[in-house]
Amino acid sequence: MTFAEQILALYKQHGRMHLVPFIGDAYHNPKPGDFRVIALGINAYLSKKDYDTAPEDVGQWFRNWWRDAAHGEDTWPYYSTAYIESDGLAQGLRMSRYFRGLNYVSDPAGKPCLYATNAIKVFLPEQHKDAATISTELLRPSTQTWHQELDLMAQYRVFPHLVVVFGEVIWEWIWKSFSAEYAPRYEHFQIQEYSPCARSDSPVFHRANRVRVATSQMEQTVFLVRPDHPAWLHVHQRGAQWLLEQADIQILAGLNTCWQK
Repeated sequence: MTFAEQILALYKQHGRMHLVPFIGDAYHNPKPGDFRVIALGINAYLSKKDYDTAPEDVGQWFRNWWRDAAHGEDTWPYYSTAYIESDGLAQGLRMSRYFRGLNYVSDPAGKPCLYATNAIKVFLPEQHKDAATISTELLRPSTQTWHQELDLMAQYRVFPHLVVVFGEVIWEWIWKSFSAEYAPRYEHFQIQEYSPCARSDSPVFHRANRVRVATSQMEQTVFLVRPDHPAWLHVHQRGAQWLLEQADIQILAGLNTCWQK
């Protein structure tokens, strides 16, 4: 089975309403030097009408919304904003000493370096539109799938370099999946180092972490970052640009030496 087929098999375990992630070419056909990004949302809900009448391939809706983000017409503002923010972070991090020499392609039409998924792997009914309704019971089975996704990425040599998390509710679940203290025992990679921002009083302390992982083939750095959810960006403006301007982010991401030149 291919990587994409293995991923789809994982998602199908969640039943008929399972999502289908968007998988860019750097995951389908990886090349040495690819800079790979994961965009991870909090939830995907459907109106009562769409939920009750959803077709068998409803999961493709999710994939297509990401496919069309930032360039197509048949999508939602969330996906376009989330792509633009992820793209901005990826472009900013290309100058990092940890990622120097890697190739990131900024292309909203093709999104070759992007893998886009959701913390919850199924469409939810409209009563879960509000993030406050996302419970531990809803997250737990999907988090197990997320752990399996990461293991498959290591196995197929397509491990991400940047993980962009949209949603404060899911942030703890995601960073714990990269922390040796909390993560499960992965089969295809090991967590070597986990580095949060140095200052616990930093405005980005709960927004960014740097991780070093080792697979059977290599070691690599992974940067976890949490911009504001797209629905909140117009209020707080704590998105890609703001994050990249923060001194603590620059130090953690290995950007400080570049920005000082």
